Amino acid sequence: MLITLDNFYNIKDYNHFIQNALENNIYFKEYINIKEPHNWIIYLKDEDKPRFIKYKKVEDKYKRFLSKTITPLFENEKILFKRKGGQDINFTHYITPKVFKNEDYILIFISTKNIVRFISKILDLKIYYYTKVDKKSYYAVIGKDSVDILINYFTLNYSNSLVVLVDKKNNYKSVPVFYKTPFDYEIDSKIYLFSKRLVKNKTYELPYYYKGKYYPLSRKLKDD
Repeated sequence: MLITLDNFYNIKDYNHFIQNALENNIYFKEYINIKEPHNWIIYLKDEDKPRFIKYKKVEDKYKRFLSKTITPLFENEKILFKRKGGQDINFTHYITPKVFKNEDYILIFISTKNIVRFISKILDLKIYYYTKVDKKSYYAVIGKDSVDILINYFTLNYSNSLVVLVDKKNNYKSVPVFYKTPFDYEIDSKIYLFSKRLVKNKTYELPYYYKGKYYPLSRKLKDD
């Protein structure tokens, strides 16, 4: 079930309830509605529904506006991504992997891992694994030099077949680009990330391919 507490409690209370859930080993996941008012949403198993606090159920039709918050891997990330108040804290802080905070990046679709491995080897690039949707995997390349190299390689060898979902600076006019930000991509109803299930985890650091080798996260998540 999906619920929100934001209609009834402040951030201090919210964090108190979350800490209680952690201490009592209750399975839950946190999401943010990327549409205003950017409420925080909690996924709980039906048997764990709150019995002594107020909450509002979220209808399934609103799933497509929910973006998973960062799942902390380390103690410093628990502090960094703990919910805070104040006008200086933008909701995107809690849902954005580190690579998408870079000054320049593209989010791309590449059909197979073998191609990703091959390209990372011959071009000497880091290619970050972002997510998988309906058996299709999506990757991020950051830094203008790296993006230029990848774009030029595909232009020369694959007749502009590169599928670019997001181009942060919109520098590559010759390549079709579908979305302005990862969040625009997430809420598109046609290829929506959460169309079949809610994403369980989103990490600040991402696994990546480099020089033909795959580098996983340094710490494995329990329910990946």
